[in-house]
Amino acid sequence: MTFYSDMATTADELITEFGQAVTLKVSAGAAYDPETGASVVTYTDQSGHGCVVDFDKKLIDGTKVRIGDKLVLLSPLGVSEPKDGDQLVIGSETWQLVPPVTVTAPAGVAVLYEVQVRK
Repeated sequence: MTFYSDMATTADELITEFGQAVTLKVSAGAAYDPETGASVVTYTDQSGHGCVVDFDKKLIDGTKVRIGDKLVLLSPLGVSEPKDGDQLVIGSETWQLVPPVTVTAPAGVAVLYEVQVRK
């Protein structure tokens, strides 16, 4: 193991201890449903851990950060890098990802994802 993969494991242990289980719903693309005439997005579920925190009120500008948005510190272990179109299930609620995702990856090894989510 490298130093940074050890750091990713340590981050995961802390997030697991002080956070909660989450499900990253990775968008697998849309398919046309001829019966309904609509596009249907399918998802692949990935289980992970995250710490959910509120944004500092000073950061809420009504555009980039809105009232009710949350910041999730997401462990990279067990999940792929979140991208636009993915969703995050926290408890029983499904949240939309707000791009961009901040990836902390010294030496190219992901240690933490910072994900803004919105209902």
